[in-house]
Amino acid sequence: HFFEQYKTLEKKTVLVVAHDAGGAELIAAYIQKNSRRYEPHAYVDGLAARIFRREGLSFKRAPRTRSGMARIMEENKNVAYALIGTGWMTTIETAACMEAKRAGVKACMYLDSWMNYRGRFGYPKRGWQTGLPDEFWVGDPFALALARRSFPGVPVRLVPNQYFAKIVARYRSQARESQFRDTLLFFSTPDAEAGKIFSELLKRLSLLKNRPNVLIRFHPADNRRRYNALRKRYRRNVRIEISREKDIVQDLLRARCAIGPETMALAVAALVGLKAVCVAPLGKKPLLPFPNMYRTTNMKTAMRILGVSRTK
Repeated sequence: HFFEQYKTLEKKTVLVVAHDAGGAELIAAYIQKNSRRYEPHAYVDGLAARIFRREGLSFKRAPRTRSGMARIMEENKNVAYALIGTGWMTTIETAACMEAKRAGVKACMYLDSWMNYRGRFGYPKRGWQTGLPDEFWVGDPFALALARRSFPGVPVRLVPNQYFAKIVARYRSQARESQFRDTLLFFSTPDAEAGKIFSELLKRLSLLKNRPNVLIRFHPADNRRRYNALRKRYRRNVRIEISREKDIVQDLLRARCAIGPETMALAVAALVGLKAVCVAPLGKKPLLPFPNMYRTTNMKTAMRILGVSRTK
């Protein structure tokens, strides 16, 4: 008993602040993986609260004001460091970073995905660099190279993405070679581009002789009613279902392939070995770095890659 108590005392305390979904997934998985080494004091809000609750991680609500965040940092001056998400929906995470540095707490921000790194801090507005942390964390070598180019004055550390590792392990443990997969998995994102891609996808699927079922998995910040009109228009030609799974693995296990705009969920599909196609707008340089992910700017090519291009 004494030895267990001693090990507990040896734990380092880490202050955690998160709001957006992407960073929260990475941080939650990191906390779980390192639960024997670190004791988290978590302050989360928004979609991060849903993720922490799902994972059974305790937390307090993050203050929404700078003064409230400053108070949290003053109360946690003795932590090893602050681990903060990077989002775009609110300023909670950048405020936490700035107040941590002001209080003398080392601020580390975990970058999720590979998109819009500088834009999360207000670039190209004057003074955008004031929100940068003492250190960035990234989950893979691709992100490491991108972050070093984007933030040449800030140290960047490679901290393996435990969220990806956990999903891949669970997928492989549950997948069966004989499993029947008749579903095309569409990953939606909150931006308008996702709507254009889905509309074109349904239009082309409706012309096929042998049509796969379509399963929509929404981004946590997405409007789940946005495709109601499209579903109604194509309901006689294409069977469309909306995922209600909290666990992405359950949707991946049903899928024979996946398609969508650039999103971390599509990267996960590629990582578990599904044929995954990223449809990017014309003139936009694709950022998703995985070599086993297909990229195209038009739906005709996407359908051919997915192997569902035969018309009636």
